[in-house]
Amino acid sequence: MSGTSVDFPLTGQLCRVDYGEMVFEHDFRVPGKLTFTAVSGPFEGHTETVDISVRPIREDIFAVSFTDAGASVVVIEDLARGVVNTFMSMPDQPLSHLSGTLADG
Repeated sequence: MSGTSVDFPLTGQLCRVDYGEMVFEHDFRVPGKLTFTAVSGPFEGHTETVDISVRPIREDIFAVSFTDAGASVVVIEDLARGVVNTFMSMPDQPLSHLSGTLADG
């Protein structure tokens, strides 16, 4: 299922997700879509646009899920604290988890 079923506060926004060793720009300016671009780290320069599904967990916390070219991804976005936790499932790999910060792009 693509698109958003809730009023997602980041729709229409650009933000930066910093995992320390990797930084991504997240572009939510198109409703129901995420364009992510690696601005530093091992994937620097890679960009991809995906359909997203957004579900509220509680006030100011959202689960954003999508499938990209190599993984199924769930990002838990805590907008009040500016924190993201990302879980990625890739074929033939253990489940990955990244924690980072979320800031205006």
